[in-house]
Amino acid sequence: MSPDLYSADVIFTAEGKLRQEYFREKLTNEVSFRVCVSNEVWSIDGTSSQGGEGKFIQVFDGAQRSSATHFPGNLVSLTDMGNDATLRVDNTDTPDCLPPIGGGAIWLAYASSSKFSNRKSGLQEPTWFINLLFRDGRFSTPAVWERLEEPPFLPVSVSYFFDEARFKSFAAGEVASSQNYVQPGGLVKWANYQVVAVTNISGLLLPRVFELTVYAVRTGATESLVYKFSGELTAAYPSVNKDGIAHGFGAKTFVEDTRFLSPTNKAGTIRYATTNHSIPSTNDQATIRAAVRAKLSQAIADGNKMERKRTSATKRIIIVVLLALLGSVPFAFMLARRNRKK
Repeated sequence: MSPDLYSADVIFTAEGKLRQEYFREKLTNEVSFRVCVSNEVWSIDGTSSQGGEGKFIQVFDGAQRSSATHFPGNLVSLTDMGNDATLRVDNTDTPDCLPPIGGGAIWLAYASSSKFSNRKSGLQEPTWFINLLFRDGRFSTPAVWERLEEPPFLPVSVSYFFDEARFKSFAAGEVASSQNYVQPGGLVKWANYQVVAVTNISGLLLPRVFELTVYAVRTGATESLVYKFSGELTAAYPSVNKDGIAHGFGAKTFVEDTRFLSPTNKAGTIRYATTNHSIPSTNDQATIRAAVRAKLSQAIADGNKMERKRTSATKRIIIVVLLALLGSVPFAFMLARRNRKK
């Protein structure tokens, strides 16, 4: 069936297990997850064998993505403001791949359909964690893919490739664009996602077993295996509970809101505590004022740094001049003595 001819709503819940293997760290992590999908809106929540009793929730509501951590009760008293949750808000429609949940592989398997429509190659954001710079900057890399032939047309395979020039320019702070996209043919494979087995749930073809493998790379070669994520579906339903796609607020939540961040505004993060279980609009006046204060605070801090640098530079110049003057004193004495002899 062609996805262009398919117009029915895609609504389902998938539950499963994900085994994460980190070969350099010699570490394994077992994740229990639940994914709720309603067309392009999705949530991923889970618990982790490495995450204690905490619960981790990511939600894309059609406008922004939130990433929340819920603390177990015995840790609430240790927080500065008595909050039982933290929540980060980003202008993105892809998951945060930070451990311990590392939602990238789960998102690929069940919630990524809209990102892989209409084409078979292009730029895609990595679905594993590289570092904070690449995550926050939404770095993308060349990829090729194939999709399942039945709704919801999820990817059956995705190969990611390492473009060294693109990687280095991004790390150096240069903004990469689609104009410098390099065809994967001459590039080294960086990661591979593969659906191993599928199942049909009320007309929806979903992965039953899937794998994401990530490799260390260098110029011209793929080296050792770095990560492997192996997932298995344990249950699926053609429905979503009423609270299935809800931002992960706690009774009191500390929020880090990055929606005002941009290449020209690196001080756009605002932070606040809330108990009202809602994310304010970027047009909200209080939110705008907070973003302006954050930018002004950073400008003042940058100005103080520049002033300290100028003061330090001035001090160095004065020292050099003094040293030069002191160095010229013996020469002046020598000239004076010669003049007296004449």
